[in-house]
Amino acid sequence: REDRLSFLIFDTAKNLHDSLDEACQCHSHSLAAAIRAAKKQGLVSDVLFKRLRRVDAAACAIRHCTPAALRLLEGDLQAQIQIKAGCRAMQFEIATEADPEDIDNIYR
Repeated sequence: REDRLSFLIFDTAKNLHDSLDEACQCHSHSLAAAIRAAKKQGLVSDVLFKRLRRVDAAACAIRHCTPAALRLLEGDLQAQIQIKAGCRAMQFEIATEADPEDIDNIYR
């Protein structure tokens, strides 16, 4: 099912790109550029512009979201969360170990 959806999104994006290039009488390097050109020429409404951009975003997401990239992203996020959580815990420990008078003097 996911493979069919991916194919449908890519195929639709390609067809939209071709149609927009033809309508604009230009050759855009990407669907996003073709959408902008069509908007600039007044060929698409605001609503259609937003819908076209969604298809472009979906195609870009699928193109860049490989299984390996997604696993790497999850690992990077977990590592970053652990580092940030460790830093916050260290800051809390340092703050609780400080003498209250020293803390008051900092803000004077």
